[in-house]
Amino acid sequence: MEIESFYYKDLLKFILGTHGNETWVIIYKKMNDPATGQRGSFYSALIEKDKTADALKRPSWDLTLGQGMPGFITHYENGNEVTEYHTNASYTSCEPIVRYREFHGVKENYLEISEEIRLYHNLYYDHARNKCITFDESGEEIDVIICSEEEIKIRKRYLKEFMSAKQMDLLLFFDITQFDSVSESEHIDLSAYSEQNSSNSFIYTRNAGHLSLGDNRIFSRLLGKKVVFCEKQTKSGVFPYEKQRIYQEYIIRENEDGEEITHTSNPDELADYFGGNPDAPHYLTPVFFKKMFYQSITLNLHYIQ
Repeated sequence: MEIESFYYKDLLKFILGTHGNETWVIIYKKMNDPATGQRGSFYSALIEKDKTADALKRPSWDLTLGQGMPGFITHYENGNEVTEYHTNASYTSCEPIVRYREFHGVKENYLEISEEIRLYHNLYYDHARNKCITFDESGEEIDVIICSEEEIKIRKRYLKEFMSAKQMDLLLFFDITQFDSVSESEHIDLSAYSEQNSSNSFIYTRNAGHLSLGDNRIFSRLLGKKVVFCEKQTKSGVFPYEKQRIYQEYIIRENEDGEEITHTSNPDELADYFGGNPDAPHYLTPVFFKKMFYQSITLNLHYIQ
């Protein structure tokens, strides 16, 4: 007898492949798959990049829900007790992006996005829609973090910029279990499901066993982590590392031979009323478009409405 789902093939394909590489990165998720009976959770944390290699030596999580909170740490120096305040008092080099706020039944527990990343990108929290948003130059909303009780995901671009600024890697944790039952007459080799696999970007362990000695109930578990490496700090996306804007060039006139003359729309390279760039076209210079351009705009506006 063999239980195919105990191998977690589809889940491992997602974790080792697309997880962390998609447009939206899952940084928290409660999993309950009724088709396979697999249950568990995904979580995440930032880690100092010089500690990443050490974290990948073991499949266990380096930070769990509820950890990473501020508090005091007491240690001894030369026989003397020293107590110090730390913003992260969990004896770990990891920082949470999602914090679990617990009130022990007095108030409802909830998940909270790290204040630092919200301030870094100046995100607005939309309480009604339970999401963090920012705005482009035209004032259009951009979803950055989308939250629900079951899942929190963040747009990869904004996450990667934050990681670059802090020079911290991202650990993506997973812990999934599945339960089943076998009759006394059925033989199943549970050791066949055991495996540990690792590389320079992930580690996981998979094992199976009986819930208790002589019990016909069996289980399997997939536990591990995957790393997304940060880029250099110049990829931070904010001052002084803003992305260089690309300005469109427009037709402003024709020369004596009837050839079109174009110029950039970059305001820093246009003349103004204060004497700037006197040899360049004025920033109020009319530009010219072909008729089909206006038609395409009209069609797109009609489609949007």
